[in-house]
Amino acid sequence: MQQVPQFIDIQDKVAGNFTWQQLGWFVGAGAILVFLWQVFEKPAFYTSAVPIILITAVFAFYRPQGMPFVSYVRYALIYFFQPRLFLWQREVHVSKNDSKQHNQIRESQQLPTTKRTVSAEDIASLSQALDSHGEKTNARLQEILKETSQRKRSNSSILSKIKKRTVSSKKKKSNTPKKQ
Repeated sequence: MQQVPQFIDIQDKVAGNFTWQQLGWFVGAGAILVFLWQVFEKPAFYTSAVPIILITAVFAFYRPQGMPFVSYVRYALIYFFQPRLFLWQREVHVSKNDSKQHNQIRESQQLPTTKRTVSAEDIASLSQALDSHGEKTNARLQEILKETSQRKRSNSSILSKIKKRTVSSKKKKSNTPKKQ
């Protein structure tokens, strides 16, 4: 039977509790510090060594959300220096004449609404028809069904008229010569 490897996301420890990556950071920081020791005097060396040691410790040990800090720095640099993607949004310039026509079209597109009162008898007849699976219906229920079907037909004819108007108005706009 084959065993499934465990702890594959943990890096191998090389020297004590340090990984290759951590040792690389320490060697790099050590090389920089040796160079600075040769170049600067003691007070200047100590003031420049403290930030270098802190930065090395952050890069070697700090892992926000389980990800190495180097990755965060890389992603930040990519974010700041990579060009952004801007999506073009069309700007609509409406003159006063166009806005008046637009308002007239919008008003004509609104469907007529009628308030209808429903009585308790209507609800009772509807519930009776539903309970009997359509076997028991009365005259009032038939009237309600006819009214709704007529209303649907009139609404669909109104919608088709509105569509025809908008298409014809768009054709008129496209046929008009543009001013130069």
